[in-house]
Amino acid sequence: SMTPSVQPSKEPSMTPSVEPSAVPSIAASSRPSSLPSIKPSMTPPSVGPSSVPSRKPSMTPSLQEGVCESQLVTTFNDNFANFGMLFDIRTYQAIQIYGMDIYTFANASVDYEIYTKANRFQDDGGQFSLDPWTLVGNGTVVGRGDVDDGMGTPVRGFDQMVSLAGNAVQGFYVRLSTPDLRSRDVQNDMLDGSRTSVADAYSSNDDLEIRFGAGVGQYALGPAFLFGPRVWCGTIHYLQREACAPSPSPVATTSSSPTTTITTAPTTTSTTKSGKKNDRKSTLFKTGKLRGPQR
Repeated sequence: SMTPSVQPSKEPSMTPSVEPSAVPSIAASSRPSSLPSIKPSMTPPSVGPSSVPSRKPSMTPSLQEGVCESQLVTTFNDNFANFGMLFDIRTYQAIQIYGMDIYTFANASVDYEIYTKANRFQDDGGQFSLDPWTLVGNGTVVGRGDVDDGMGTPVRGFDQMVSLAGNAVQGFYVRLSTPDLRSRDVQNDMLDGSRTSVADAYSSNDDLEIRFGAGVGQYALGPAFLFGPRVWCGTIHYLQREACAPSPSPVATTSSSPTTTITTAPTTTSTTKSGKKNDRKSTLFKTGKLRGPQR
């Protein structure tokens, strides 16, 4: 009959009921239905993406299994100010860049733009025009100002991650609306008198290298306002699909007898001409000829 029974049957019927049940079952069925339901289920949400994005994006991407979050810093020991910086990254293996830290003296709101392009920044006239560049991030951040803790101002609002294959060269152009982006001219650091070029690596790890670049002395790109080689001061944040190296566990050791040696001279720290501590150093791999004017 069409009237439902008061008690459930002991065995399931061979054919589906004409009308759906008024209350969904708690347990999942043994086999999925052939067609999707018209209305959403009343069970808890799935682990898939939501139909509506969150109001505020996370600072770092969600990590999948086998993906590691890594970073590479150049230096925060600066001696020049710029509107922008042009520099290249070369990869040793496939990575995805999702953000960076910039170094600025500003401690108020600053507008930033981040561009990228395939190959070196100077290829296809990239040092003169925005035509070959793709905007991957822009917005407003509050600068951390002149700090000595080796930490810059986080910039994470990339429209999309920059995916790079291994052994690739990618150009980057970072600029602010004010001349508060910091960089470093390292020529005075090289006591042997050698010179560098924008093709030389300044900082590197097992995944990538960050090369010397050029400072941009005005908001718009132009040949009369390029100075270098200079080092972009900041940190690149990226993902790589290699097993994350575990942090070494500390090992406690004890000496059999107390140490009686006393040092007679205090520890010294080298400083730059501007008086800032030079306690963070990056690896310099190559030397070459200087290209372009300096300021």
